[in-house]
Amino acid sequence: SLEEQVQVEEGENRPAFDAPIIRLVEIVLDAVVDYCPSPLDIPAVHGIDPRTGAEIDRHPSDKEPFAALAFKLQADPFVGQLTFFRVYSGTVEAGSYVYNATTGDKERVGRMVRLQADSREEVKKVFAGEIAAMVGLKNTRTSHTLCDEANPIILEPIMDVEVVTPEQFMGDVIGDLNSRRGKILGMETRGGFNVVSSKVPLAQMFGYSTDIRSKTQGRATFTMQFSHYEQVPNSVKEEIVAKVQGK
Repeated sequence: SLEEQVQVEEGENRPAFDAPIIRLVEIVLDAVVDYCPSPLDIPAVHGIDPRTGAEIDRHPSDKEPFAALAFKLQADPFVGQLTFFRVYSGTVEAGSYVYNATTGDKERVGRMVRLQADSREEVKKVFAGEIAAMVGLKNTRTSHTLCDEANPIILEPIMDVEVVTPEQFMGDVIGDLNSRRGKILGMETRGGFNVVSSKVPLAQMFGYSTDIRSKTQGRATFTMQFSHYEQVPNSVKEEIVAKVQGK
């Protein structure tokens, strides 16, 4: 269908319209609604962390960190400069601060408005996929990227865990490691016992000595040593942040 062809990534298919000039805007806008993909149908956008150089993906979700593109500046006789922006991920609120990743400046969003022809609607919050205009940005220009000033990454220590167990307890041992967010690296036989190698977050290993004795009738042993740090999964990160904030 035409709709499917227009939604091909990279914009390879672009419909053209033949219409009287007086109705051209109406026809084009109707076509945008009918054929163009919604923000949720668009693949993740790719960007570069200016501090680390690492590539970052942003999905069109309100739960992602805030990322937006300033695409137009307009002088307004009543409020001053309007900075039009499109939100690719996350949300932004009036009165908050945004980080200009292009210039490195931190700017305060005084107000935000949506424009419909010559009318203007003030809004308190703008969501992923939406277009609005900010009031109060002084150093932002067209094509600048706006984002969260800080998107904290929580790291946790990961341990190398090796469990030596009789064969009849292998299922219980592996199931328990998986339940602790462990990653099974391999299994081998050593001296008549099975050896399970894994990596497990340190936070999940408290009480493991007692648990492994209970599950194997005291016949399994384990060793543990530090391996590396790793970023905490989003679900765990949300729990940590909620505890810190007392929620």
